[in-house]
Amino acid sequence: MVEINEFRVSQIVDNGQVVQLSLVENVQTEPISQKQLIKESVSQNLDPETQKQVM
Repeated sequence: MVEINEFRVSQIVDNGQVVQLSLVENVQTEPISQKQLIKESVSQNLDPETQKQVM
């Protein structure tokens, strides 16, 4: 199976001798809510007793 990485050209520079391409990888991410980020941070950084109070 072949893995394909997609890139987007963000800049092209041509000085007559060399062509330079600046690429940005197309990365698809899933949306995550601010609430989920807070929950993850609380679970990683607080002790169980404090977690109960916050949640």
